[in-house]
Amino acid sequence: MLVGLPRSPPARSSTRELLGVNARSPAAASHMATRRTAAAAAAAITLPPAAYVYSGPGAGTRSVLSTLHSLREALLPSFKVDTLDAAQLLAGGWQPGCLLLVMPGGADLPYCKHLNGRGNQLIREYVESGGSYLGLCAGAYYACARVEFEPGSRLEVVEDRELAFFPGTAAGSIYSGFDYESEAGAVAAPLRFRQLDAAAAGGKQDTGSGKGSSGSAGASSGGSASSRGGSEEEEWKECVDYVNGGPGFRLLDGSPLAPLLLGTQRRQQQQPGQQQHGVQQPQQQPNGCQQTGQRPHEGLQQQQQRQEEQRRLLEGVELLATYPEHNHAAAALLCHVGSQGGRAVLCGTHPELHPSWLAGQAPSGCSGSRRRSSSDSAGTDELAAAATAAVQSTPGGFVDSVGNRAAAASALAAELTVEGHVQRLQAALQAGQAQRQRFWRSLLVAAGLRPWMQPACTES
Repeated sequence: MLVGLPRSPPARSSTRELLGVNARSPAAASHMATRRTAAAAAAAITLPPAAYVYSGPGAGTRSVLSTLHSLREALLPSFKVDTLDAAQLLAGGWQPGCLLLVMPGGADLPYCKHLNGRGNQLIREYVESGGSYLGLCAGAYYACARVEFEPGSRLEVVEDRELAFFPGTAAGSIYSGFDYESEAGAVAAPLRFRQLDAAAAGGKQDTGSGKGSSGSAGASSGGSASSRGGSEEEEWKECVDYVNGGPGFRLLDGSPLAPLLLGTQRRQQQQPGQQQHGVQQPQQQPNGCQQTGQRPHEGLQQQQQRQEEQRRLLEGVELLATYPEHNHAAAALLCHVGSQGGRAVLCGTHPELHPSWLAGQAPSGCSGSRRRSSSDSAGTDELAAAATAAVQSTPGGFVDSVGNRAAAASALAAELTVEGHVQRLQAALQAGQAQRQRFWRSLLVAAGLRPWMQPACTES
């Protein structure tokens, strides 16, 4: 090439020529928007599937750690499991590739303080677009339309909530005696649950079309209570699970859910007076009103209108577990959100909590058979160290980042009695760990994660 000779600039096509339309026209804008959407979708496909556990203010340290560990045990090694703090959640950008957002146990008032408004808008938009939400204890309270926690006590929280995935009330503590500072009110509570575990269901894959093209939010257990509650894959099982301040779920008018949902799900398959897949029918209320919410002196027409309204409110809500000791109050729910396969699984108990966490030790896993993804931010050693530090830093089970906790009724009495209580609690949970694991896995299946689940761990 000769130096110093001017070169003609290459011919450049105008924007008008490239698009074939005026660059400022609506057609051009639509074309460019389509290209950007396609590029974003292509980028999202390359991201690994991910589950994020919220770790911002309000999230209990032990609940975060145990949830991370249990998710990694249940899901394939290629599935990213990580934490998401308040700043990260509010900044956005976590949604592409995210198949599950977990709000763990702890305290939901700090959730409200930091996430009301923009945070909840991002969460709801994520779920409505096909994502899945798992709320455990405080995370379940947070996702209901109303919270009624320890009314009349110094711990009272009676407020409405923004997310309202379940259009009813989370009422607790379902078991009395809750204490933020200790395990004094913790129990190994009997549960009955719908077993949706992949192995128990014959390993069938989700076939729905929720978030993700591989059926991540499919309909293995999905749909409204009236149309999708009678799958042959399902059967009701019993277990015990850790409860410490967790709620039961009911309608805003106080009506219990189990009779309504079970009656809708099984009415055509069940003869009157029989048990529903091993779930005993709720007993008659002391005041003579049945658990369906029938009220004294209510006319037949009024009763029918109210029950029809209740069924409308519960469209898209499924019962996953009940508390037999509390007239089968609802203990876990699956709420279908939006029209794109979004799911919110709400659980008042802690099936993710392995009994060893009560002693401040991370569980050892299944003889090392679970491989950790390189994208996980904390491995087994880090979890164990964090668990020890968390237990040493507080006399109670939760480090919930709540600066203004209510004092225990008697710290001395709790100190004298809690050690033996925790040992008995740990033994009871350990004895039922196999069934607790099935319950945990069933919640993940309900959240649409069946295609990414590993075979069940056989060790307890």
